[in-house]
Amino acid sequence: MPQNRVESIVPDLATSWSWSEDGTELTFKLRESVKWHDGKPFTAADVKCTYDLLTGKVKEKLRLNYREA
Repeated sequence: MPQNRVESIVPDLATSWSWSEDGTELTFKLRESVKWHDGKPFTAADVKCTYDLLTGKVKEKLRLNYREA
């Protein structure tokens, strides 16, 4: 049985998600009270930033080695 299937996904930062009827929009319900290591709240803007980085929609790139900066 394939491991990467919708039924096997366990959310960490979202409590649930759903697709629009036409399958073009994905909506997440984010877990409340999640904070970054510096105490700032985890928000939808953080999720969007991650997706933009992963899909190449921004000039910045994910760093494989955080010490290279």
